Amino acid sequence: MDRQGKEQIVQMLTEKASQAQLLILVDYCGMSVGQMNKLRSELRKSAKCDLIIAKNTLARRAFAGTDLLKLDEQMVGTNAYLFAYEDPVSPTKVLVDSLKGMPKLEIKVGVFNGDVINKGQIEQLAKMPSKTELQGMLAGVLNAPIRNCASALAAIPRGLATALAALRDQREKEAA
Repeated sequence: MDRQGKEQIVQMLTEKASQAQLLILVDYCGMSVGQMNKLRSELRKSAKCDLIIAKNTLARRAFAGTDLLKLDEQMVGTNAYLFAYEDPVSPTKVLVDSLKGMPKLEIKVGVFNGDVINKGQIEQLAKMPSKTELQGMLAGVLNAPIRNCASALAAIPRGLATALAALRDQREKEAA
């Protein structure tokens, strides 16, 4: 690879690093191209994220002066870099679930909002509800009082109709 190509990769990694809330360092040694493509496809479906394979020296240059350089000691061997932008939980869930079907895939370490997190913490992050799940829960909580109020308001005319029907039935029985 020529110098210009390396500079483009460093620039691309720098841009992605500046936008990412979460970076996970993944060892992919021994995985096939098909497995990597399947993992990338699943990650793209889950949330806005990128799985990038780059040389460690280029990644070090891109991460210089950022919190991501805290991963320097772990940047050894074959590494892929998972950048999660808006929802860090969804891609983490996909990655952790992929570990079951891809035994050669290994999570090394990550950086979440400037703090280094280990494999156990990454797995804990994967167990949390995703952004869309949290939004759904919030919508349900916000909708419950409105639904209860609507039910209470609808019960008044329904009760009145039931009482009037009972009164009508009673008068019909008296008339008969």
